Amino acid sequence: MLMGDESGAWGVIEEALASGSEPTFIYTELLAPSLRSIGEEWEAGNRSIAEEHRATQVANRLVGRIGPRFARRGPSRGTIVLGLAPGDQHSLTAAVLSDVLRNSGFEPINLGADTPATSFIEMASSADRVLAVMVGATTSGSDKVLLEVVGALRTARIDAPILVGGRGVADEAHAQALGADGWSGHSALDALGRLHDLLAARTK
Repeated sequence: MLMGDESGAWGVIEEALASGSEPTFIYTELLAPSLRSIGEEWEAGNRSIAEEHRATQVANRLVGRIGPRFARRGPSRGTIVLGLAPGDQHSLTAAVLSDVLRNSGFEPINLGADTPATSFIEMASSADRVLAVMVGATTSGSDKVLLEVVGALRTARIDAPILVGGRGVADEAHAQALGADGWSGHSALDALGRLHDLLAARTK
C-alpha cells in the first residue's frame, strides 16, 4: 500500500481468502494493522503525508473490492445508522464498520465522513427499525463535536440508543461523559461486540 501497488495488495488478500480466511479477518488482521503501522510511522516522522495518503487511497479501493463479500442473505436484524463526527475525514473507518455490521445481519446506513448532526437525525428518524446510532471519532480532541451531535440527537428525541467510539473516545466513562448510552470501542469488532451487548441488555 505504501508503494501504491493496489494489484499487489489485492494479491495478498486473494491468497488469504483462498486459504480460507474470512473477509472480517482481512480487515482486522491485514488492513487495520497495516494502516495503524503506517500511521504510527507518519507520526514518528518516518513516512511523509503523501505516502500515508497514497496508502489510505489504496486501502479505500481494496475495501470497495472486498465489500460485496460481506453481503448476507436472510432478513435484516435491524438498522444501524453510523457515521463519523463533523470534521472527521476518515471515511475508511465507517466503511469497514458498515461491512462488519452487514456481515452480522444488520442493515447499516453509512453516512461516511464529516457527518453533521442533522444527517444523523434525518436517517435515525426516517429509517425502519433503527436499533442504534453509532457516532465515530478517530482522533482525540473531538469532545466538542461529539457532545453537539449527541445533544442534537437527544433534543430530536431519537429513541434508539446512541453509541460513540473510535480512537477519539477513550473508554466507557468517556462515552457516558459525552452523553452517549455506551462506548463502541476502538475497532469494528469492538463496536460489533458492544452493540450485541447493548441490544441483549435492552431485550431482557
